[in-house]
Amino acid sequence: MVTSQDIDTMTSGTGGMVYSKSYIHQMYPKIRVPQEITPKAVETAFKQFQQRQARFTLLDNYYRGKHRFPEGSNSMVVSNLCRYITRALKGYLVGLHPQYTCDENDPYAEQIIEVFQDQNKWLTDSDLVQDASVYGRAFELVYRDAKDPRKAKSTTVSPKDAFVAYSGDIESDSVFGAVVYTETDENGTNTYRMYLYSTEDLQIWESTGKDGPWALVDGPIPHGMGRVPLIEYSNNKDYMGDFEQIIPLQDAYNQLLSDRLDDKTAFAQAMLRI
Repeated sequence: MVTSQDIDTMTSGTGGMVYSKSYIHQMYPKIRVPQEITPKAVETAFKQFQQRQARFTLLDNYYRGKHRFPEGSNSMVVSNLCRYITRALKGYLVGLHPQYTCDENDPYAEQIIEVFQDQNKWLTDSDLVQDASVYGRAFELVYRDAKDPRKAKSTTVSPKDAFVAYSGDIESDSVFGAVVYTETDENGTNTYRMYLYSTEDLQIWESTGKDGPWALVDGPIPHGMGRVPLIEYSNNKDYMGDFEQIIPLQDAYNQLLSDRLDDKTAFAQAMLRI
């Protein structure tokens, strides 16, 4: 029988227990802010967004084949199962172009389908599936066509550059979405520029440091969408990527292949010396 003391011992890491190397990412829940957009709310949201960056970098590296090896490794062979998992799932879900339909009674049905066809919406959805598979979440920004403001378009934004902040109440509606870019001048000074989308307008905020302070430098500029136009999609309830939990297995497999190659190379060199 497991007692409460046993549970405390297991969760605290004491009692001489050794845990496996199974990779469980730290939960990064939704970013919560007050309903009113203030410099303090922007600063708080940005700090929480920054906490995700190390994990996103790790996942992006493993998808692209930049894997970790113990210091001093000779042959560093990578058999990229992480990329294979994402590509296989993406092909299964959106390998064939998604077909879009609307309710026949919807008065805007034809217009919606026309907008999707004009912008090749299936390409955007394909990118969203890939981002969600790699990072555990994906973002789509809806905006007005510069040539014809009556039409809406959408594009994907990398989770490394975007976030959505939600209210702290039970409804958990989105208060604003933000796309953040870093600009570096000739002196090497970084300026963080945030394009903040509220339910009604676009605001541009700037900061010269990760810790703030943030200042509104342009806007508000009405966007006419009637809601926050930056949409966040979660891959699952835990916001976990599809290959995230097999990263230790990927490391072990890479090391096994590398060690075998090292052994073969050492054996061949020994035979040559003989």
